[in-house]
Order: sequence, then C-alpha cells, then structure tokens
Amino acid sequence: MKRGIVLGVLMAVGALSMTVAGFQGQGRGRGQQMEGLLQQPQGPWREGRFARIEKLRDNVYRILNTGSNCTVFITEPGVVMIESGYPGWGREILEKLKSVTDKPITMVINTHAHVDHAASNPELGAAFSNIEFVTHENAKANMAKDDCSTLSGAGAGACTPFKGENAKYLPKRTFKDKLSLKSGSLQMELSYYGRAHTSGDIVIVFPSMRLAHVGDLFAWRGVPRLFAEDGGSTIQFPDTLTKAQAGIKNVDTIITGHNTVMKWQDWVDQRDFVAEYVRQVQAAFKAGKSVDDAVAGMTWPDRFKVCPQNDTFVSQYDADYPKFHNDCTYRTDQLKTDTQYAYNELNKK
Repeated sequence: MKRGIVLGVLMAVGALSMTVAGFQGQGRGRGQQMEGLLQQPQGPWREGRFARIEKLRDNVYRILNTGSNCTVFITEPGVVMIESGYPGWGREILEKLKSVTDKPITMVINTHAHVDHAASNPELGAAFSNIEFVTHENAKANMAKDDCSTLSGAGAGACTPFKGENAKYLPKRTFKDKLSLKSGSLQMELSYYGRAHTSGDIVIVFPSMRLAHVGDLFAWRGVPRLFAEDGGSTIQFPDTLTKAQAGIKNVDTIITGHNTVMKWQDWVDQRDFVAEYVRQVQAAFKAGKSVDDAVAGMTWPDRFKVCPQNDTFVSQYDADYPKFHNDCTYRTDQLKTDTQYAYNELNKK
C-alpha cells in the first residue's frame, strides 16, 4: 500500500445528513447541542481514526487528522475556526474543541471549497446557530455548483453537502480581493491573489501573531495538486504564490493545508520549486514534447530533495517525517496530472 494514507478517507453524505438532523430541533441550548453531536455514532469508515488537538500558542490550537489542518483561535466573543474538514468530522472537531474551551464557534473561514476543507460546515452550523461562514466569492460559487462531485476529486458519494436544507450553510460573507475581520482583539486579514489550487484560494493573516493560514496554496512540499475543474491553474500557480508572498508582511509561521506547520522560508522555497517545475513544463511544450516526455525529462536542482512519483506520503505530524522522509522532501506524484493541465492551458493560448 502506498504511504499516502494520511490525507483521510472520504466520508459518506448519508452519515452527514444523520448527524446534522440531530440538531434540527428547536429550543436546545449550546451545551445540549454539543453533547448531542458528541453522542452521534461513528460510521465504520471512522474506526481507528481519531483527531488530535495540538496547542500552537496561547489560545491557538490545531486540530489534526480531519483531512485538512483545522486551526482554532479562542477569542473573547468565541471561537474562530479556519477550515472544517471532511463530512462526518464535526463530532470529532467539537470533541477536541470542548477539551480546551466551552466558548461557542462564532466564525468559520474556509480557504477554498473542497470537501476536506469545508464539508463539515453544516455540522458545525447546526451545533451553533450564529456561526458566520466566510470565504472567497469564487469558493462560494464552487461550493454551490449543481454538480459538486468534482470538488477535491470526491465523487458524488462525498459531495460537498450544501444542497437542499444545507444550502443555508453556504458562506454568506464573501469578498473579491481583501477583507479585514476582527473577533475581540484578534485581527484577521483575508486576501485573494489569483488562481492556483482552485479559483478561490485565500490566505488569512493574523498580524499580531506573525502567522498565516494558507490552505492549499501550500498543501505540502512538492508538485501541488490542483483542480482545473474548480478553476485551478498550473501555469498561474507560481505567479499567484509570488504575489501572495510579496503582499504579506511580517509573517514567520505558515499553517499549511495538509502538512506540518512551516516557516516562512519553507513557503518561499516551495514557490521556487513550483516556478522551476512550471518553467520546465513551458519549455517542454514549446519544444513540442508530449506530456509523457515532458514528465520523463524533468530534472531538479540539488537544493530540492525530490521524492519518486510513487511516493504520496504527507502528514500533519512532525514525528512522521524522520520515519518516512529521510531521503526526500518534495513530492512529485502529481507531475503527470498537473503537466496535462498545463498543456491544456497552453494549447488554449
């Protein structure tokens, strides 16, 4: 079995509907709502899979093993959460949250539309009726698509659940370029820099903490996974990273989409890697090479320890890396897919 087992198992929408239905009754208090969610049974796909909560700083926590990095900020009015994870993870998220605070979730910000980042919004919204959901306008459009089966390659069985009654949990607050938000004394700066993983990826900067949550603009080191069907772009990816890093000031800590917490320089190095990859793709296209020949002809500077294409390992846990990644750092398993997307883009020019 490949080592890429850490990204999580896709959940079934039926189980999500059952979980959300448990909160539709009126007149229940916040504590009762949370207890109700915690008492929901786990499906067989969840056996042996549990979330962990990790303290990053005072009143800042990361909830791991929910598909994506879910970051929690405990503020005076309540909890601000970045990402919500796969459907079916709401119970687990609230269980971990309850271990550090009894404050309600007041805001959920989704960095983009994919199921591993946004699909538990309805579960959280059912538990706390006053949550404000926030995302980019393009991400909301992706979430609201009639056919959302393409989102994160989920397939129809794990489609982002914003249909029917759950449409009310679509983010109502969106923006185009920049948005400043505040929860108590916590200042948040949301920015959009262009197409990359999708057409709606955003960065959230917390200036007082010198911290940024960048979602899948930096999911892991290596060739990024992108989704052209959701507006993603191989060719524009490095330019988007360049614009983001030029526009962000005084940040030294990066929370990635799926990997460990990184330093600012790690993100800069990732930008350089993606730029080198796209440069070689464009050169191969110009030379008339096929996609397969372009992939086979890739060479990498020594500064990048490149993994073989069959290595899909990625983890949110620092402890995993000495065990699995002694010999390489940068994933290349998305080379062929992203290169085909790039050729499709270049053929349209």
